[in-house]
Amino acid sequence: MTFFKQNVRFFSVAFGGFFLCSTGSVLAENLYGAIAYSLEERIHGYATNFSSRDAAESEALANCLARLDSEDSSCSVELWFKNGYGALAEGDDGFGTGHGRYEQDAQLMALENCNNYTENCDISVTIGTD
Repeated sequence: MTFFKQNVRFFSVAFGGFFLCSTGSVLAENLYGAIAYSLEERIHGYATNFSSRDAAESEALANCLARLDSEDSSCSVELWFKNGYGALAEGDDGFGTGHGRYEQDAQLMALENCNNYTENCDISVTIGTD
């Protein structure tokens, strides 16, 4: 057995079978984000880099609710995503959300979805996971 093979075998056993790739990267954990929105007040809240979908949605909802002016208004989670980007677009009478691996993909989807319901849509927020 060569020196390299012996060291790889030792490294593999010593570290539970994990092997670093030539790029030096290890398996990344899944990170989640979410956007909550209030159509009545046109307020949003968001969360990013959470280890679960539920945690991201809860934080986004809490952030949105904290920004409301009226107790009669409400927020709802409109988008969640994993390991990528999320965007919110607002127009005259509505909104749209989008997600994607890249920021531009999320923004384009949000604009397309918004334009299906209303006019004069613009991106309000874009967030992404690390």
